[in-house]
Amino acid sequence: MLRRKKSEQAQEVDNYLINKRSNARKIKRFTTQKHRTFLLAVFLGMIFITSLYFVSPVSNVYKVTVSGNHYFDDQFYRDLSGITDDSKYLLTISFLAENKLESDPLVEEATVIHEDHSLISIVIKEKEVVAYTYDSEPYLILKDGEKVAFEERYLEILSYIPFLEGYSDDDIKIITKGFEKLDQDMINEISEIHRYPFSYDDKMMEVIMRDGNYVYLSYYALPLLNNYHAIVSELKEPNKTNCIFVDEMSSSAYTSDCPFWTAEPSENSQNSTAESNDTAPLPQ
Repeated sequence: MLRRKKSEQAQEVDNYLINKRSNARKIKRFTTQKHRTFLLAVFLGMIFITSLYFVSPVSNVYKVTVSGNHYFDDQFYRDLSGITDDSKYLLTISFLAENKLESDPLVEEATVIHEDHSLISIVIKEKEVVAYTYDSEPYLILKDGEKVAFEERYLEILSYIPFLEGYSDDDIKIITKGFEKLDQDMINEISEIHRYPFSYDDKMMEVIMRDGNYVYLSYYALPLLNNYHAIVSELKEPNKTNCIFVDEMSSSAYTSDCPFWTAEPSENSQNSTAESNDTAPLPQ
């Protein structure tokens, strides 16, 4: 009788433990399921909110600003970067846009910055272009002597640079050294450059300025054109076409009869009317 009671008690203990373990497993499963349901709800909520954000205009780039550009307008670089007002601000990857910009042979460096309030800032550093000319096809000449094939999209740049004529590729490599110390603003004021041989220099340049004056000089003297406005201010008749001759040896300038009016002027016909104070060394 006693043994049976002990056996019944043991069975009751076993049943109790089994039920307790079963309840613990149920509670654990319920807690785990509750956590999973909560995480799934959070995940789905985030997807829903993100979807709403990206389909709304709020996620678009508010404005694209461009700075550092000289030759081309802002829209040129917006198009080149591929960033528009419809682009998504958070999905605009800076280095991808920079690679697109720097793929253009006239762009030296580009930086794309995410600013506050959904603004994208593009900072451009352009390569310096000194002239354009024709071989079998038109091309641009950079300040470092590199040649870039002309494309229709570069049409805007022609208003800033002179047309160069009469020089071979080897000559151009030498001539570009004369542009190294010539200010870009002064390059912008030159309309055309033609080879105009004189007896003492077969590579003499005829530089036609946008104001209508003609300047004759060696390409070694090109940096002296930085003083062009000072020279013009000394002209006796600044409102008419003047032919100005620049001598790099004496760093001086004088006016004389234009070669296309008379024969090549001799040294005796030089009428010194303007002096340059430029004492900077000429390029070697």
